[in-house]
Amino acid sequence: YVPALFIFAIILIIFQAAMTPAREVESGTLRRLRLTRVNSFELLGGITAWLVLIAMLEVALTFVVALACGFRSQGSLWLAILVGAIVSLSVIGAGMIVAAFSKTVSQAFVIANFPLGLFMFMSGVIYPLPRTPLFTLFGHAVAIYDVLPTTHAVLALNKIFTLGLGFKDILFELSALTLLSVIYFAVGVCIFQKRQMRVE
Repeated sequence: YVPALFIFAIILIIFQAAMTPAREVESGTLRRLRLTRVNSFELLGGITAWLVLIAMLEVALTFVVALACGFRSQGSLWLAILVGAIVSLSVIGAGMIVAAFSKTVSQAFVIANFPLGLFMFMSGVIYPLPRTPLFTLFGHAVAIYDVLPTTHAVLALNKIFTLGLGFKDILFELSALTLLSVIYFAVGVCIFQKRQMRVE
């Protein structure tokens, strides 16, 4: 259960990822920014850099607390921080999608609970889900929940912390996690660009 707590801590970033751009919308700052040459990649890039740093710190602090509570890791903390940084991109992307449909901070907070629930309950973070493989890819069974990046992050951290496996052993999970995180983030930025960054 400890590796899942690391992902749970990162999933909670979705509120900040949704509410920060929504604050700019609600305050009218975004309206002024739209008149400049600032695009969504620049605006959201700054927010993203800060939130990824927070995610990496969350993994490190969660690790320290877990050790203080008696947890004994079999693997590398640095590899876990890498997994945390990558999965945070997908969570931030989901937050950007929420921000794209929000006019106020309160609205963003409420809407963000829906992707939060999906990430928590459908990816094995709260409790293990039965694996029902749909097909096999490169010798790995792929299930329906594997469309969520957090699923691959939980599997990767279990291999790192519980089994003591290294980079080569989690390469499939890391590749799937990276691909899905890039897709989630790109979709979030594109939708935010279309809905919130157009000059009226």
